Amino acid sequence: MLLYDTMLKDDSYKTGTSASPICDCGSGESETTEHFLLRCSNYTAARKVMFERIESIGLFSHDQFHANVNEHLLLAPSDGCNITKKDDLQIKDALFEYLTAVERSL
Repeated sequence: MLLYDTMLKDDSYKTGTSASPICDCGSGESETTEHFLLRCSNYTAARKVMFERIESIGLFSHDQFHANVNEHLLLAPSDGCNITKKDDLQIKDALFEYLTAVERSL
């Protein structure tokens, strides 16, 4: 995902293995890594669990949480951020739990 080399439609479209970059969720958005992780309605329940786990770490106040959770935080949380190794591991665990729950080939 960090290298944008996935089986998501946006990446597959760029490599010629998908006819369209548009996500099947009906939003009209390209199925990018950001869309898949943060907005796709196909994975709302799994994302809610992931967000709850990350929010419980206490990195952000409840009001700041959704403004601060982004693709970079999920994929490379310790890269240039003031996040402890323990928090980094918890974020990665939450992300891997999400990826397992959505049962998607990536």
